Amino acid sequence: MDRGLSKGCLFAIVGLLVAGCSSAETLRDSHDIAPFVKSVAKGDGAKWQLATDASPRAKRAWRNRGSTQTIGFELRNGQARWGCRVLELLRAGHEKFQTAGVAESEGAYASTVNEMIGEADSLTPAELGDIVGAVCARSSASH
Repeated sequence: MDRGLSKGCLFAIVGLLVAGCSSAETLRDSHDIAPFVKSVAKGDGAKWQLATDASPRAKRAWRNRGSTQTIGFELRNGQARWGCRVLELLRAGHEKFQTAGVAESEGAYASTVNEMIGEADSLTPAELGDIVGAVCARSSASH
């Protein structure tokens, strides 16, 4: 007489419960990129995972999450005044040299501006726009 579930059934049930209760978001395709970039820029990127069948564009956004996180952190911690303007100019296709000059005229240090531009280099214009929308709108509303 069997008095319980087999170990295999028990593991399957536990696996389903854990997967069902997981709060992780999945980056799978182009529809997920904007929410992913916004979340990472706001500092909430840990809740995301890359799907095993992710599209090439989703994989690219995943690879660039370090740059997204760095820029988001800088913008949330004092660089928003000029940093948001830099991202907007880069997104619009302005040259890096011209963009750096605008930030420096607003009081930013050249080395800091160049670091941000270097991080932004790997991101698409859409990703830059998502960062601006997620962090810059929020920081200007709080001032």
